[in-house]
Amino acid sequence: MAKQTARFTVPELRDEHQVKAIKRALGRIPGVLSVSANIQSNQVAVDYDGSGADVRKIGDRLQGLGMDARLSGSRDHTM
Repeated sequence: MAKQTARFTVPELRDEHQVKAIKRALGRIPGVLSVSANIQSNQVAVDYDGSGADVRKIGDRLQGLGMDARLSGSRDHTM
């Protein structure tokens, strides 16, 4: 299994209610392993299994929540 991490800048990230909604929505994507968010830096980080999810699906889901999410970085991990 190839674990990957994608980081998104989400300028609209303002409160814990939004964080919970993002975690819930992204957690429903098959292959997403974990989601973390930092309100102070407007960053969302997603760890996922590259064979089940991809950056496009994650970004599309954030856009579907009304977030202007922009990919700010990605990284592959060896497991």
